[in-house]
Amino acid sequence: MLEPIFPLILFAIVATTTPGIATT
Repeated sequence: MLEPIFPLILFAIVATTTPGIATT
């Protein structure tokens, strides 16, 4: 169950740490 949501969490962390991705 953690497999499908893992990339989502990872993307959320990257998006919050990277303003460039968060703005797009």
